[in-house]
Amino acid sequence: MLNELPISPAHTPYDYLAMRETYRQRLGELEPSLCADLYGVSSLAPFSDPDFCRQVEALLEAGQGSVRQHFEFAYHLCSSFWEAYSCWTHRRLPAEQGGYRFEPIPPDDPEYVGEIPDWLIQTSMAWLLAGIQALGTDRDLMQNVHWLKYRFLAGDTYLEKHHIEELEAALGYTIRLEDDSRARAMIERVSEAIQRYKEGLPPDEPEAS
Repeated sequence: MLNELPISPAHTPYDYLAMRETYRQRLGELEPSLCADLYGVSSLAPFSDPDFCRQVEALLEAGQGSVRQHFEFAYHLCSSFWEAYSCWTHRRLPAEQGGYRFEPIPPDDPEYVGEIPDWLIQTSMAWLLAGIQALGTDRDLMQNVHWLKYRFLAGDTYLEKHHIEELEAALGYTIRLEDDSRARAMIERVSEAIQRYKEGLPPDEPEAS
């Protein structure tokens, strides 16, 4: 009965732990990004749960399209899980001049969540590279690699420079914003929306088909 109650969006790692227990036997009901968040949390030393990770991996292996599922899951690990994790590594404190300042949580602090383990990064890379090798002609799917490079440039992923270079080598080209019509179109849409907001105009309505 309790498992049927709605759950608020997770914020702290303990929210994710509660959600992990709620959905441990119902992983198929989760959105891929949330499943990746739970997998990532389960990789951290204070919350390590190898059995849960193996359960998720078995789900990814099931059915057809396993390589694609692993590829997309790795993208969520490098993006969605990183976004959650990066909120847990610093503590917000009031600043003397008003507002707030942030300081890193040291390893000896009870709230320290640990570093992202090397095996998670290596697993993410293996799944991404396997996806590129098998599905590299799918330009829509490979756009995820483009997004990861842009995230890296913004410091918004746990991938590092040599990881991005390895992904680009597998793709066979260097990812450049000026060559990426999809990314440029998104930037233009965001810029237009911001400008309309500043001018007090309503958002653009989608054109009727």
